[in-house]
Amino acid sequence: MNGMGLLYIFPLVGIFMALRTVLQIRLALASRSWPSTHGELHGINIREVTSREMSTGRRNWMSQHLTAEYTYEVQGRTYRGRRVTMSDGLVKPRKQLLEIIENYEYTRYCRVYYDPGNPERSCLIPGLRMLQFMPLVTAAGFVAFPLVFQSRIQLPSATLTDGWRASC
Repeated sequence: MNGMGLLYIFPLVGIFMALRTVLQIRLALASRSWPSTHGELHGINIREVTSREMSTGRRNWMSQHLTAEYTYEVQGRTYRGRRVTMSDGLVKPRKQLLEIIENYEYTRYCRVYYDPGNPERSCLIPGLRMLQFMPLVTAAGFVAFPLVFQSRIQLPSATLTDGWRASC
């Protein structure tokens, strides 16, 4: 695959990211109207994810995410949940994570919001957060990437049989 072919993979990745983000945003908006039930909180804390270089073992970056474990009951069936917010996959400022933990730190029982169409899908804090729009910015960058750099790449010229010169 030549350089131009690789260049056009970026918009495809960007479109995929945007579609996935839009679906997550729709789910977060829908969660605001989910019914709730009482749950039992078994633990909530901050999990650190570290990326290391394979050759040296040095840490490249670290992100922090909330993890929780709780059980709840819907129509006589017990479910186990782990999602705190509908934006758990996104990196949040540590201060925000600590504020959430403070609200649940000494709590054994909690309110659990669940999807009535799929009760296995649940969260402790429903709704949309501003951070959920950030992947759309990244997706836009992926889509725009070839437009920005296409003018910088010189393509070979081709000569047509009738003497006309065309640029690819």
